[in-house]
Amino acid sequence: VVKKSYLMIPVGGVVFRMGLVDIMIHMIGTLFIFAVQIVFPVLASIFFVEVIIGVLAKTAKQFNVMMLQFPIKILVGLIFFSILLKGFPEAVGRMLQWVIDNFDQLLTLMSP
Repeated sequence: VVKKSYLMIPVGGVVFRMGLVDIMIHMIGTLFIFAVQIVFPVLASIFFVEVIIGVLAKTAKQFNVMMLQFPIKILVGLIFFSILLKGFPEAVGRMLQWVIDNFDQLLTLMSP
């Protein structure tokens, strides 16, 4: 892909055409969506633990929640992350295939 990009666009030969910015914004937005889909279960689990710890802090005032909050959040985050590692190669492969498929369109718009 890198060699192909140098053949299509020589160094200093980038041409900005109509639609290039739209394609780039669409690509960045799609990559952001891919990233959120990958990390969302971990963030949701940590948020859920935060809510449970908040309820526990209000109901059991004598219980020192601050001392347990950080290790519990780290443990839950690592557990969910290890569960997600099974599907991680598939998600990254899908994302990279999408980037490769759309990279030609981006190079075509930038070539002189």
